[in-house]
Amino acid sequence: MRAFNTCCKKSGVDPATFEGTAGDVRAAIQQAKRDRSSRLDLGYDRFADGQLSDSWATGIFPNVQIGCHPEAIFLMRFMPHETDPQRFWYDTMTLLFPVDDPDYCPPRLDGFA
Repeated sequence: MRAFNTCCKKSGVDPATFEGTAGDVRAAIQQAKRDRSSRLDLGYDRFADGQLSDSWATGIFPNVQIGCHPEAIFLMRFMPHETDPQRFWYDTMTLLFPVDDPDYCPPRLDGFA
């Protein structure tokens, strides 16, 4: 429930007043992001609905993934450990689209609520 509340709040949906079912959450998040985009002129009309609510990741062989979101690009790089083949190093970088609104809070793309 905590992850649901965090995701919805940061996407512009208030969990306290949301009246839909679990099946309605994605559409509500998509609409809330479209409403915010119109208010802040973010240009989300260029995105498909799924791009507003789901993580679209692209892998670049052999060790890079790029998560593309309207709010940011999430870059991940996996490098082998120098001495232990059972371990690896994980580098990450998030490039955020700047928004001039003190109430705007992009969703956490790293999976931590």
